Amino acid sequence: MGGLVSGAVDVQILNRLLEPRNFPRLIDLIRIYFQDTAAKVITARNQLIEIATAFLSDLMKEHLGHRTKARQDLQPLNTQKMGEHEAEIEKIKSVLLTILRDIKKDMENREQPGKL
Repeated sequence: MGGLVSGAVDVQILNRLLEPRNFPRLIDLIRIYFQDTAAKVITARNQLIEIATAFLSDLMKEHLGHRTKARQDLQPLNTQKMGEHEAEIEKIKSVLLTILRDIKKDMENREQPGKL
């Protein structure tokens, strides 16, 4: 709150950030990030991928005839693993960028009254 009281924060921009209809969604995403709710799901997802890749690795060792196909299946599986907060951060960024673009567009439209 120090920035608000001292005037260091542009209150007009702050108000514009709070007005959009998707601002509550942004707050929900930030809350989920702080509570590590999605991180637990991502960890479980990554563990399932690890189980699948371990199975395919074992299959490659035990059945040489399936080695090529198993190796092909391993690559896409391994790329599906995610960082613990990666999905949450991407969603937060996406919503915040949408809000910022909408604010900028609105500001430009107000500056140029003849523009649609």
